[in-house]
Parts: sequence; structure tokens; C-alpha cells
Amino acid sequence: MTQQKFTTANGIRKYNPAYVPPPNATKAAPFVNQATALPVIPSPTALSLEEEEIIVIPTTTYEAAVVAYHEEAEPEIYVGGYSGEGDSLDELNNVMAKYEVPAGLLAKLLQVKEFQLMEIIVDDSGSMNCRTDALDPITGSIMSRWWEAKWRISQMIELLAYVPAPPIKIYFLNRRDIISIEKSSGELPSDYIKRAESILMGAFGRNPGGTTPALEAIEASLSRNGSMKVMRYFLGDGSPNGGEFACKKIRDMIIHRPAPRDNPFTFMSCTNEDDQVEWMKITEEKAPYCSEFDDYLDEAREVLNDQGNAFPYSFGLHIVAQIVAAFNPHDLDAMDESLPFTKAILDSLLGYQSSQEEYHYYFTQFIAAQKKLPLKSFQNAFVRQLPSLYNDFLSAATSSDIPAAARYKQQVKQASSQPGYIAGNRGTTTQASTDCCVIL
Repeated sequence: MTQQKFTTANGIRKYNPAYVPPPNATKAAPFVNQATALPVIPSPTALSLEEEEIIVIPTTTYEAAVVAYHEEAEPEIYVGGYSGEGDSLDELNNVMAKYEVPAGLLAKLLQVKEFQLMEIIVDDSGSMNCRTDALDPITGSIMSRWWEAKWRISQMIELLAYVPAPPIKIYFLNRRDIISIEKSSGELPSDYIKRAESILMGAFGRNPGGTTPALEAIEASLSRNGSMKVMRYFLGDGSPNGGEFACKKIRDMIIHRPAPRDNPFTFMSCTNEDDQVEWMKITEEKAPYCSEFDDYLDEAREVLNDQGNAFPYSFGLHIVAQIVAAFNPHDLDAMDESLPFTKAILDSLLGYQSSQEEYHYYFTQFIAAQKKLPLKSFQNAFVRQLPSLYNDFLSAATSSDIPAAARYKQQVKQASSQPGYIAGNRGTTTQASTDCCVIL
């Protein structure tokens, strides 16, 4: 008898640990809290779900994203029409299944079309030769920070290949050469991925060396393409040349950059020495439309310490969040802000309608996680108040529509202006030097 992928108990759907995928199934990337999390369903309209004992109802947001994909994205991705078998969305769904991307993030991926350029700055200083706490997806061995940066870019491109996305330009801190990766008209996503991977392998085949002029590189980036909407990413492992002075200047530049919504900035730390990239985390907290992401395992610890074990922080959610969280401050960039998502926001991320029992499970797990954190007095008071606000979070569109939550956000904002304050679970000690995360 075939095992069901999901089980239901007391109205709560979860992954079935006894499930064995069929031999021809797309390989999924398991996530750290899969056993306790609400299900990740990459395609809530997939025919395979008809064989399950659960009922999955897509959200209207997901259904609208599917329509937008077929009407706007498909003609651009498959010039002249899709000639493969089945639905053109199936190919993207396969990649989303591979990485366990929640269906609701399709709408987020389609947002990248709003931008005209994707600019990536990569730290190629000598320290990037040092080991990181992530494993090579091919060999399974510990890899360097340099190769972690390469793989994180590769995984982003693997998803972006299936949606209209801007050209990519990669700059380095010490090298003068600029790497350009742009999808050609009529080029199939699979061919684009192969070509991009070949370009990346060539670029990262040269070992890094030099210092860390991050201030100069970020300043140059923010000075370029002033009339364009640009997504910017910085991948690095340590403090810039100039130490704290340079860190503060970078922070001030990003805080005060023009039109931050049109120029989102994302830091991606590639290191097992988290204290060396604390300046990135502080900048994220202070600057608008700015995010910071560790490797998957470290980031999962931080998110789940805030959100609780019911929140499905999958590897795929992590990849998509790296791409788009900086310009989605109310959900993907709010996963570690000590506020539960409303049911409407949670459902929009999942891509399917959660039951009231499932939302209550998520809500209570969130409170349980918060009680374990070293909170300030005003935060403890809010956590004690949360059970009485359950119905508000159940029915409100966003937490900003709940007066008590809005006041709490303001308190957090005021506290964050104080020296040394880092929101959520940021700044806590992790065992990054001994644990490893596979970059699939």
C-alpha cells in the first residue's frame, strides 16, 4: 500500500515521516523542522494531491499568480509558445518541489520583473578561501566560503530562470572583471541554467585573494544606475577594510540611499564566524528594504526560534527569501520580528488555506517559542497578551491592522534605535563552527 505524503490529526496536516517517494519523484530538499511544520505544498492544484487523504484549497493569491504566470510570464519565458508536455508551469513546479518552495512564493518570484537589473557583489578577499559551515551539494564535503557564495548564486538562478527576471551583473571586491549573465530571447530555462552555471564555474574557478574593500564596492554600486530599479546583493564573510568606521559608513549609505523600495539590498553572509558579519545584521535592522541571510541552517535556527516549529522554514523558502525578502518587509523580511503572522499572511505564503486548527497550532507554537527567548520587559508583556489577541490575528489582514500589535511594533522600533539592540533572536550564540548545512 502506498504511503500518504501527508497525514491529518485533529484538523492539522503534517508531513508523514513514513512516506517514501516513488523512484521517479522529484528529489525534495528536507527542511529542519519538517516533522512538526505545516505542509509545504509547491503546487496546491497538482493532480498527485488527489491521491492524498487531505483536501488542499489554493488561496486566491496563488490562483492569481498562476493566471499572471500564464498571461505575462509564459510568453516571455517560452517565446513562440510552450512546446513541452503538460503545462508550462510544470517545469517551475518541479524546481519548487525539488527545494520545497511553498506555492505562495510563486507570486513573490513574479515580482522580480519589476526590476531592471540584479547586481551581485562578491567578496573575493583571501579569507573567502577559509572553510564555511555548509557542505558542497555535489561532493557532500565541507567547502570554502568562496564556493558557498557560488552555490547560493546558482540556486537563485535555478529558480529565476523560470520567471521573467532582469540581467545579472556580478562584481568582485578585488578583480576588475564583471560577469554578465542574461537570458537570451527564446532560450529555454534549462539551457539558460546550464550556460549560467558554466559562466559561474569559470568565474569561481579562480581562487580569491586580496583585502576587503567592501565600503568602496558598495558605494560604487549605489552610485551606478541611478535611474534604474536595481536589486543588490552582497556576499561576504567578514568586516570590511576600515573596521567599525567602514561598517558605520556602509550602514549610513544604505539607510539613506534614494528610493529604497526600488533599490532593495540583501546581505548574504558566507562564514562560520558569525561575529565577523554582525555589521550586516545591524545594518539590516536599521535600513529600510534591507535583509540579511546566513546559510540555511543558521537562518533556520534564528527564524524558528522566533516563529516556532509549526512554521515551515524549508530550504526553498530560504532561497526565495534571499531573492525577494528585502522588498517584502511585511512578511518574508518579518520572520524574525517577534510577531506572529496573521492567518491571511500565513496562508498567502503557504499558497493554500490553512484550517483554523492549523492556524491555532502555528499561533500557540509561536507563543511557546517566544517564551524561551531572552525578551525585554515590554516584549514579555506582549507575549503574555498574545493569547487574548488570537481572534484578531485570525481575522485581520495584517498585524498592522491590530492596534496592540501596531503599538508593539512601535515599541520595537523605538528600542531598536538604542545602541546594541538587535531584534528577534539575532546575536545569540550558535554552534556554527561544529554544525554543517548541505547546500542542495
